[in-house]
Amino acid sequence: MHSFGGPAEGDGAYPQGSLFLSDDGSILYGMTTLGGANNKGTLFSIPITGGSNTILHSFAGEPSDGRYPYYTRIILSGSMLYGMTEFGGANNKGVICKIKTDGTEYSAVYSFGSIDNDGSKPCGDLIQYKNLLYGMALEGGEYNKGTIFYYVSGMAEVETGAVTNVETTTATGNGNITSLGSSNPTQHGVCWGTSHNPTIDDDHTEDGTVSETGAFTSSITGLTEGTTYYVRAYATNTEGISYGDEVSFTTSTSTSTALYLAEGCTNGFTEYILIQNPSDTTATITVTFMDDSGTKTPTTFSVNPYSRYTLNANNIVSNKSVGAKIESTVNTVSVERAMYWPVADRNGTGGHCSKAISAAATTWYFAEGCTQGFDEWMLILNPSETETAQVTVNFYDNAGNTTPASFTVSPHSRYTLHANDVISGTSTSAVIESTNSVSIVAERSMYWNSDNSIWTDGTCSFGSSSLATDWYFSEGCTDGFTEWILIYNPNGSSIDIAVTFYDESGNQATVPITVGANARYTLNVNNAINANKSISAKLHSTSQFTAERAMYWDSNSIASIGGHCSGGTATPSTNWYFAEGCTKGFDEYLVLFNPNTAAATVTITTMDSDGNTESFNYTVAGNSRKTIVVNSFYHGNKDVSLYITSTQTIVAERSMYWEDGSSSWTGGTCDLGKEVVIS
Repeated sequence: MHSFGGPAEGDGAYPQGSLFLSDDGSILYGMTTLGGANNKGTLFSIPITGGSNTILHSFAGEPSDGRYPYYTRIILSGSMLYGMTEFGGANNKGVICKIKTDGTEYSAVYSFGSIDNDGSKPCGDLIQYKNLLYGMALEGGEYNKGTIFYYVSGMAEVETGAVTNVETTTATGNGNITSLGSSNPTQHGVCWGTSHNPTIDDDHTEDGTVSETGAFTSSITGLTEGTTYYVRAYATNTEGISYGDEVSFTTSTSTSTALYLAEGCTNGFTEYILIQNPSDTTATITVTFMDDSGTKTPTTFSVNPYSRYTLNANNIVSNKSVGAKIESTVNTVSVERAMYWPVADRNGTGGHCSKAISAAATTWYFAEGCTQGFDEWMLILNPSETETAQVTVNFYDNAGNTTPASFTVSPHSRYTLHANDVISGTSTSAVIESTNSVSIVAERSMYWNSDNSIWTDGTCSFGSSSLATDWYFSEGCTDGFTEWILIYNPNGSSIDIAVTFYDESGNQATVPITVGANARYTLNVNNAINANKSISAKLHSTSQFTAERAMYWDSNSIASIGGHCSGGTATPSTNWYFAEGCTKGFDEYLVLFNPNTAAATVTITTMDSDGNTESFNYTVAGNSRKTIVVNSFYHGNKDVSLYITSTQTIVAERSMYWEDGSSSWTGGTCDLGKEVVIS
């Protein structure tokens, strides 16, 4: 890169010590022991690419200058270079010197030997800490065997305070200038980065000149959520840049949460997405509909605190089968989806409702399913932005026979599988698996008709992404209903299950059953308990399995049957949320099951679309079920969400029924609440 030529060439000679690289990586700075105009050493710069060097200073020696820099390294602070010489200065024991990078404003700022027990012949490197320069001298000191020293420069002195107001992408830096130094700072602020000891070559603020000491704040922006950053306050004056100690902070992770719906259709259906915000913070909601071609249609809106919001999906997407991803800035929002369709022969409607799924998974289990007298559909949503899901659906009948179907689901799209086209004329359970580990969401819809081609009613149920040894159902009735409990055993051998029913008086009845290997089992509850009553149920086995409950009823005045179906829960909770609910044109019931010995005190809080809330208290005896008619305590005659808290872990479901000009229910839905653990 460069060959030193000595005084004859107007150059330095015999470089010793280390080079220092400029902050921008373009210039090297160093010193030579001899050479220069006085042959007493030089301070030079040279481009990193090589070529001619520039003599910034030729040392002149004592009494006003140093000479013979020896194994020393320059440091750069702002635009000021600091170095040392072994000899020279007022006492010929060496100096600390400074010079600007453009070669101006040189001075020997300190002559060694000026105080008692001072060092002499400084050598090695200078190190800066705040406004102090640290180094070593080869000789001198109390025993004349060298010293470690520090020099108080004219730089400002600054302290770094703890970072405050930390958000996902912003924070507030804090500093305190405790000394202005020899001249007022021309710039100050904070610098930050993801590596230790950030400088102004990293991200930094520039908060201007300073004329007095004191604390300051500085806005840190452009951060990445969930990331640890290191911060130092700084102040720049004519003597250099001084940094405070390093502090660190970690940006918060967005409270945004995502929920998913695989089913949805605006072609022949009216689809509603119901959102409940039970928090004291306004929730920003983005619903992204995904159709079978991968087209995404987003819509964003706000849901006020303690309120319910109804989104008519038909107003956003028309004549499409769609899944949906619901993102919220409040993680306790509850979401359900209701779908209704006209039944022309009775001038009425069919309908079903299901809660949103809180996480995609690679495997989904469904105990219920039937292609005899039903149209069964498996709905699969792939919410991935980039990956195609390889999906296999295995249908299992009562004997454990398996019928598979495989297909792909493109990124951000929904897929509809008509189960009747795969397996016909039988009751089935199903396992839906993404075989290439791309997480998906799955639901199952079933429709039926009475005496013509029009679907009289239908059900929709979410799948379970895990198995359990215990399943709980709060709803159930054999008085005017035919109730079925559907069980799927995924194990390679048969399992025994105890099904225990609990009525509203605390009476219990247990029915033992055995379910074959990889088989589905259908339990007719009416036959099992041989009584007309409202009941809850707990299913227990030593092996893991999954279960659902279906209920059907005659609508008497017309030749049709209504029905609903819901999955159970493996985890009773003290907190339950229901986004859907309406007492205008519907009979709404809240069904609670307390599987504990001790009684539960339950508080039900209603939330309407205007943010109005009311609370009502009930007691649910131990080991019993309680049915609460929402219409009896809530007289708003309008849409309403519910939030349930309990002193005991309970199970909560909500049923809704409607009439179409007759005296009996012609349609109904039932859904398990969203269980939330409040920490």
